[in-house]
Amino acid sequence: MIDFTSRRQAMARRALALSILTILLVSSWSIVVHPLAEMLGADGRGLEERRAELRRLLSATQDRPDASRRLAMLKEAAQVSGLLWTGGQASDLAARMQGTLRNVVSAAGGVVQSTSDLPPTHDSGLVRISVRLDAAVTLRALAVILNQLAVTRPALFLDEIKVNSPVSVSKLNEPLLSVQMELSGYGQS
Repeated sequence: MIDFTSRRQAMARRALALSILTILLVSSWSIVVHPLAEMLGADGRGLEERRAELRRLLSATQDRPDASRRLAMLKEAAQVSGLLWTGGQASDLAARMQGTLRNVVSAAGGVVQSTSDLPPTHDSGLVRISVRLDAAVTLRALAVILNQLAVTRPALFLDEIKVNSPVSVSKLNEPLLSVQMELSGYGQS
């Protein structure tokens, strides 16, 4: 006697195994192969875009030594031209910057009320030294100070300026303005 039940169960298992295999193949196609095929594009446009991106990245890495040499040359040129503050630590340079600011303000007829240095920052082999200045100056003196700072060597860069109007104005004297400035200079680190 033939056992139809065990044959049916075996056929059912085979059918179930084939359906599971078919589901796995279809899902792997839809999850892995189909997105890759779409990404590359039927005409190879995606592949060309990636090749162009790869060429651009390779070009950028090849330009790095040239950029490093140019940066070194620019630093040397800045030092030779007197743009960089040299000779000492950041605190020494900040003290020299404050002295320069005091001289510029005093020569213009202003009164320095206070100076302070801000924490230095380091970037690309340079140290940025910043100082804050509070002074009382006339409008004419402020113009002279700003002009003098524009040509000062080593260079001083005006980061921020706040000018407050005078408390009282006299018809006899030009009013004194309260001026707060933050200036920066660069030195070798």
